[in-house]
Amino acid sequence: MGETVLQPEAPPVEFTDDEIRNLLELENPKLAAMFDRMDEVQKAYLLRAFTEIINGGKSVALDYLTQVDYERDPVEIQEFMQNDLYLGNFYGSIWPRWRKEIAYICTPANKIYEVVFSGAIGVGKTTAAMIIMLYKIYRLSCLRRPAEFHGQFDESRITFGLYNATLKLTDVGVESMRGLLEKSPYFKEVFPFEAEGKDGFKFPKNIHVMVGSQAFHVMGHHLFGIAIDEMNFMRITKKQARAKKMSDKGQVHEMVNATARRLESRFAHRGENPGILLHLSSAKSSTSYLELRKKEIAGKPGVHIVDGARWEFQPDDRYTGAKFRFFVGNKFKDPKILTDDEKSPLGGRTIEIPVEHHRAFEEDPLGASRDIAGIATDKIMPFFPRSAVVDKALNKLPEFSHPFIEGMGAVVGKPIRIDLETADQIQDFIDLDRMFTTRNSRTVPRNFPHAPRYLHIDLGRTEDALGISMVHPTRAVSRPDRDKNGDIIRRTELIIASDFSIQIKQELTEIDWGKVREFVYWLAGHGFQLEKIGVDSPASPDTIQQLQKAGFTGTQYLSVDKKKEPYEVLKTVYNEMRLSHAPNEVLVDELLSLEDDIDAGKVDHPEGGSKDVADSLCGAVYLCVKDENLGTLMVSTEIQEMAHEDVILQHVRNMMTERNAARG
Repeated sequence: MGETVLQPEAPPVEFTDDEIRNLLELENPKLAAMFDRMDEVQKAYLLRAFTEIINGGKSVALDYLTQVDYERDPVEIQEFMQNDLYLGNFYGSIWPRWRKEIAYICTPANKIYEVVFSGAIGVGKTTAAMIIMLYKIYRLSCLRRPAEFHGQFDESRITFGLYNATLKLTDVGVESMRGLLEKSPYFKEVFPFEAEGKDGFKFPKNIHVMVGSQAFHVMGHHLFGIAIDEMNFMRITKKQARAKKMSDKGQVHEMVNATARRLESRFAHRGENPGILLHLSSAKSSTSYLELRKKEIAGKPGVHIVDGARWEFQPDDRYTGAKFRFFVGNKFKDPKILTDDEKSPLGGRTIEIPVEHHRAFEEDPLGASRDIAGIATDKIMPFFPRSAVVDKALNKLPEFSHPFIEGMGAVVGKPIRIDLETADQIQDFIDLDRMFTTRNSRTVPRNFPHAPRYLHIDLGRTEDALGISMVHPTRAVSRPDRDKNGDIIRRTELIIASDFSIQIKQELTEIDWGKVREFVYWLAGHGFQLEKIGVDSPASPDTIQQLQKAGFTGTQYLSVDKKKEPYEVLKTVYNEMRLSHAPNEVLVDELLSLEDDIDAGKVDHPEGGSKDVADSLCGAVYLCVKDENLGTLMVSTEIQEMAHEDVILQHVRNMMTERNAARG
């Protein structure tokens, strides 16, 4: 074996000022410019630090500089999530996909300052955003003087903003952050938080968290981070739009740009932007703001986009692995579930979806595409894309027919015309034999006489037409389902029948509200138990007040135009075949012509159309479904036993049989 020859130790590497500057120039020109502004002592200190790191891997000089700025060394994001000191025992609740995404965003070397969270609903976007915000606050807490370190006056306030479409909705982000803070020993003992105002938080070192629904709520503050939740649903009033001469998307775009400029102007220095701008929203339309923003910033440095379907976020153990094929649709073809041997249509995407979501895509293909698959759809879509959903609700049994008679100017399902100058009343057009029966010498409602009734009155936009609908529950059913996290639960839901839906037209004069109130009194006088009455019209305050004084304490203002929830409830009831009503030409025409305006976040009728009757049915069903007092209907035998006719129950059984057969 040959003799080992010892190599002489390499001499220490030394740098000149020019070599250091060139290295900094390659890394970031701003760092080189910063080097140029240093005095000779600062440059000598930096030269020493470089030399120590290159020759030994550790620099005493750099450690000293760190101690000058930091009270404690900040931990990396992985330890922040895993160590119970920082987030309590919350790490197990963070889904694996989010652990990776959060780690990438919060690793300083990646220099991420703008993030988009989009896609499906119920995947934890808000919680992930709050963890990121808290990590940013944590890193600031490790600094001795965070404001001064980031180029501000030592006593400057550092602000994190939480925005949403409305101040009320910001509770979602606020409660998520509060829950994380209350689990954290660090934020309770080492760097304790306290409530500030109604929804905000205050930390030591003049660090604050504020909430708002518009950018101006925190403008004027030193913004370090901002999370804007439900961006696709932010709206401005028509007056604001006219004043600013811009669309909603233009206003949101201006707000985001102003906020980004604020972040950069306050804290972007030393070659990077340490702040964070988080956009959060569910998939909406292909032309919604966030979809356009994603295209605008995709591929740019410092930007990260996170989106996807619900099954791409949830843990694998939530699914069996079995899947079905789904055609997502395009401008010319509706989305649909594909059979095993069915070929994919040309000109559109086909995706594979876990079978656990089959029911949702079967009942509402468009809604499930947005909410579960996270796919943005066209801006305007039919609200009921399948007419069969409405057709199946039509109870065509001869014993169950529309109670308003033919003749006297009224046709079944056609508008009733009543003039102010005539003595005609709404109830004059009712066929009493269709609506009532005699029991023990008393006239009572023919179907489910003791069931509570829910009535909604809706005045059309032109104020020359009025829709009135009345519904009642027939029984309650309990069935297994999955919550938003995929866990199996049981839901109790109502089977609902409509008593009638009518449209009252007035061509030359205004609607006679006195006759509308007389109709309500007449219904109550003939045995209908009016549990709740909804009214939506300019005359609402006076009508509501008079009905309440007359003993109808459940009367309330209800508009199905101001928010989309009532129509979402109506669609769910139709999709699950839990509603039945008599054939009605005006009602069906209005329902099938409804348009889902994704960007506006509302359901509307096409130009020149109407939805007075559809609105009235929607309001009545919504009042029924949302009545908490109906919890006593869990078994529902009482109402079934009180039914004079079994016609509705027979129709319900037919629907349930058909639904179960369709589900296999």
